[in-house]
Amino acid sequence: MLVRFLKQLRQIALLIALAIGLPAYFWEVWSSWQLLALYFAYALFLLGSVWNTIATGQVSQKVESKSVQKELGVSTSLATVGLWLLHPLAIYDFAHQQSLKMILTESIATVIAALLLIGAILLVHHATRTLGKFFDRLVIKDDHVLITNGIYGVIRHPVYLAYLMLFSGFAVFMQSLYALILLALAGGVVFGNH
Repeated sequence: MLVRFLKQLRQIALLIALAIGLPAYFWEVWSSWQLLALYFAYALFLLGSVWNTIATGQVSQKVESKSVQKELGVSTSLATVGLWLLHPLAIYDFAHQQSLKMILTESIATVIAALLLIGAILLVHHATRTLGKFFDRLVIKDDHVLITNGIYGVIRHPVYLAYLMLFSGFAVFMQSLYALILLALAGGVVFGNH
């Protein structure tokens, strides 16, 4: 159990380093207070899967069913690439232009971003706890039940919404209008497919 926990923590650290830390280092903004806050927010967000794995004691097999693979298809793959590109694009914009400042002041953007990030963290933790052992894969398991209580009684896909809120908060915190446009395009495809 401890080995799995440490392995997941390592994966979270690597994900944050690749998605945020490396581009921020490249454009010399890695130590700004905004990036430090985002490292922390992403770590809190991603720790939900670690806690659920510990609580349920298991993780589903990584092999997705053929129906899931067919449903996801090329459009979701391209959208996923777009979501990965969102982070370096937003960081580049933060380091060089901050295109969202044409619309929002930095203080208003910071408040909006903080609300989005905190909301995303709370939503993903609540949604994954509600799902219990079904939180980590798209496959239908033998003892699978449809969850319709709690947040799932209000929102059909709260985990996807939490990711959209996280990425939106990231883009707003980085003052990047370009990243918000990319998120609308890529996130619309991913969220629309589910």
